Amino acid sequence: MAGWPSGPQRKELASFPAHVGSEDVKRFFELEPDDLRWVLSHRVDSRLGVAVQLCSLRWLGFVPDALAELPDPALLSLCVQLESDPDDLRVYGARAQTRSDHFQAVRLGLHPVLLPESVWTTWRSRKTRTARLCDEAQGDGVDRAVVTRSRRRA
Repeated sequence: MAGWPSGPQRKELASFPAHVGSEDVKRFFELEPDDLRWVLSHRVDSRLGVAVQLCSLRWLGFVPDALAELPDPALLSLCVQLESDPDDLRVYGARAQTRSDHFQAVRLGLHPVLLPESVWTTWRSRKTRTARLCDEAQGDGVDRAVVTRSRRRA
């Protein structure tokens, strides 16, 4: 039993299944109107990636690292709904922080449909204030991480 699961088994368990059934595509990859509005509120080049993370979390309970390995039926379903090109997924998250930010929003359910407006507005304004402070501090030569940590303490 030592070492179980093996390296290849762990990799398989942390990846998308090779196939997705039509029932799962319908259940997990057809976006509800509120989810669609939320996904469409993101930049055009990020929409497909955000949708894949949202749907993957619902389908598998986690988001695999290799988003581009999503089985074709699920990917094509999202592409049709978002009027996106499947290749958009290959370039999504070139900036690691973008993918990380989107994952946190998906994981925590931080979209306006799931939260009262006051909570959503507070979260967005804090994020915007922190980003503004970080940009200002970078102009002064201060590390962005230092500013972010100091904001969390406040």
